[in-house]
Amino acid sequence: MLILGINQGIHDSSVALIRKGEVIFAIEEERLSRFKHDSSFPNLAIDASLRYANVKSSELDAVCVSFDPMAFIKEKFLKYNLVSFPQTLDVLLQEMDIVKSMVGLEEILKEKLDFKQDIFFCPHHEAHMASAYYTSGLNNSALYSIDGMGEIVCSAVGNAEGNLINIYEDKNINFPHSIGLLYAGVTNYLGFKDHSDEGKVMGLAPYGSRKKYREVFDNILQLLKENGQYTLNLDYLRFPFSREFWLTELFEEACGPSRRPQDKLEQRHMDIAAGVQRVTEIAMLHTVNHLREISNSPNLCMAGGVALNCVANGKVQRGCDFKKVFVQPGANDAGTAIGAALRYYYLHADNLPKKRPGGTYTGTFYSDKEIETCLKEMGLPYQTHPDIFQKIARELADGRIIGWFNGRMEFGPRALGNRSILTSPFPAEMKDIINDRVKHREDFRPFAPAVLLEDLQLYFEGDQESPYMLMTYKTRKEQVDSIPAVTHVDRMARVQTVTEESNPVLRHLIEAFKSVTGVSVLLNTSFNVMGQPIVETPRQAVECFLGVQMDFLVFNAKFVIDASLVPDEYKKLRT
Repeated sequence: MLILGINQGIHDSSVALIRKGEVIFAIEEERLSRFKHDSSFPNLAIDASLRYANVKSSELDAVCVSFDPMAFIKEKFLKYNLVSFPQTLDVLLQEMDIVKSMVGLEEILKEKLDFKQDIFFCPHHEAHMASAYYTSGLNNSALYSIDGMGEIVCSAVGNAEGNLINIYEDKNINFPHSIGLLYAGVTNYLGFKDHSDEGKVMGLAPYGSRKKYREVFDNILQLLKENGQYTLNLDYLRFPFSREFWLTELFEEACGPSRRPQDKLEQRHMDIAAGVQRVTEIAMLHTVNHLREISNSPNLCMAGGVALNCVANGKVQRGCDFKKVFVQPGANDAGTAIGAALRYYYLHADNLPKKRPGGTYTGTFYSDKEIETCLKEMGLPYQTHPDIFQKIARELADGRIIGWFNGRMEFGPRALGNRSILTSPFPAEMKDIINDRVKHREDFRPFAPAVLLEDLQLYFEGDQESPYMLMTYKTRKEQVDSIPAVTHVDRMARVQTVTEESNPVLRHLIEAFKSVTGVSVLLNTSFNVMGQPIVETPRQAVECFLGVQMDFLVFNAKFVIDASLVPDEYKKLRT
């Protein structure tokens, strides 16, 4: 059975192709269109997936969409907006275009894809849950999905056993009581881009005091202790009634005027970031601890945009009684393309597999021949080395910055060693060096460590693997001086654990670095500059490399470009 999953229309459009229950290809539209968080119909991603599988769309057994348009029209557009009328008049008018695009979506999809059968519309949070559970490798798990909003639901819980998923619909938290939208609203208030820069707020929060605006945020979040749910105080929130404004005058009276993007960050802004981060953690733990009581499952699978908050995930992992916590690497809406397709598969397929493979390296791949052709066309000299890992390890130990392009591209927002920029985790100045020379991003944002799994507890106070950079662990006091460039101001680190199974090439490089330095950690950040999607093609990698001040670019652990040897006409591009 060959199934195409599609997420489109809101943000992070994506496609997944499933064959016999395995994700054989998955990619975000942004990687191909080069528009970050692209929400347009994923034509490029669909073409790439069909080309990868060497099939035509007419050969598909099913097409699945990770959103139920009729549920949105009924529950959000009509029921909620009309019940709250006339306060929702602005939203009602603005959502007309969304509704128009959804009416007749099935026929539009059939025409675009030349597909004659019915389209399967999977409810949004069901797709999130399926994306996590069916790729987790677990056979019994509680389920938790939390984001801004699906059709009307903002947070959902359930459980799964075997191939069956059961959603506790009476535990749904519906719009407008959305922690995800509250966080987006505060992100916007702090002068960042909502639905994009929430990670910046998370990184800013440790610089603030959680006590300063505690009363304000405690007034916003109101826990319903008997059932794991919560409500938000709408006196502070404008987003239920406007798509242009997020928070009310009452919030600004309590916290001060909003920040413009060009304004200097003040301590007040850091304190507000700390406040919203705190209540996010409280809300998630409240829901998860109740879920543990009612699910009778030893494990937890999480997805949804809020589940990209690795600080909160770490608090959940340490603060709940689940044996294992798994977070879908494409936890944002991109991952729902995988979830919708897998949900259909497990509902309809015969001869279901006993094992459900996961993984995140499901994107495009470029062969050595394609890479060599690209380098020759661009007139760039390159070298090969008999022991590439020792060569690059020595350069890393000397403080060099390496562009690392290897194998299949990662799916999800994190670069996990296949489209990465790597450097040494020491000295502390490496953080500022890579920011100034390459990333050009805010100096308060931390960088992540990639560490050998067997050495995790040597450096960090954590005991569960974290292969997708979606958990934070505290750096051990005695190791802070060993890896200062990947240790945040609060000693926390967004850890990626590396094994032979998860990424053998990256593992070999870390092992080589360990043999040179004695340290089995590398600083790993995404292969892009601020505001751009992660590079997808060899040419994009070269252009990014030439446009900043990296020292070496390595393709497929074989071809090495030395920045000092590039032709003069390229050197003027370096900033």
